[in-house]
Amino acid sequence: MKQLLELLEKNTDFQKQPPLTSKDAILAQKSLVHAGLSSLPDNFMSFLKIYNGLKSNEGTVLGIYLRDDLLDIVTFNKNHNASLHRIILGYDTFNYLVFDTHQHKYLLIDRTDGVETDEFLSDETESALCSILHL
Repeated sequence: MKQLLELLEKNTDFQKQPPLTSKDAILAQKSLVHAGLSSLPDNFMSFLKIYNGLKSNEGTVLGIYLRDDLLDIVTFNKNHNASLHRIILGYDTFNYLVFDTHQHKYLLIDRTDGVETDEFLSDETESALCSILHL
């Protein structure tokens, strides 16, 4: 994760949201579960505590309780996700970055046809995020 954070710190192309507070993290997990969605993986939550969402022309990582519904993970999943065991964490022009709680993997899912295009183990959060952000 350290390399990703160093890249992001130097890169000015990203709109970086302020860190997630512990209180909002707990509230978001409860909101997701209450909405019938999966909770967020721990490694991803750790990332949000540094950057609570990112956006560039290349890709987006969703955050928690952001004013823009296209960046808020709870609202975005309520509007775009019908899966109980998958949660959308980010997107680019072609793919969604999803965490599958049954497989314990990050998946890149084609936005058009729903086909899995790549996968990352649950401890490969950095690689999954780099993939959707095109870093």
